[in-house]
Amino acid sequence: MGGRRPVGCVLRVETGVAVVLTDAGERRASYGARMLATVARDRASAPKPGDWVTLCTWPDGRVTLEECLTPRVARVLPFRR
Repeated sequence: MGGRRPVGCVLRVETGVAVVLTDAGERRASYGARMLATVARDRASAPKPGDWVTLCTWPDGRVTLEECLTPRVARVLPFRR
């Protein structure tokens, strides 16, 4: 899958699922393979409310949370109005 991935801010987290605010509104996203591997190595790296993340929308409509952005990158990502 090419191109830019949507970016959003985590609003709340449940086990393996996050509610993320994006330009398109709230989205429920399960953890993608990259995020699952990251959390398996270090549970403290799981997304928390306030974290900025990238999402992937799959052809079947599923949405996965792929990675957390570093705070330095996240500061320069304004929402579109």
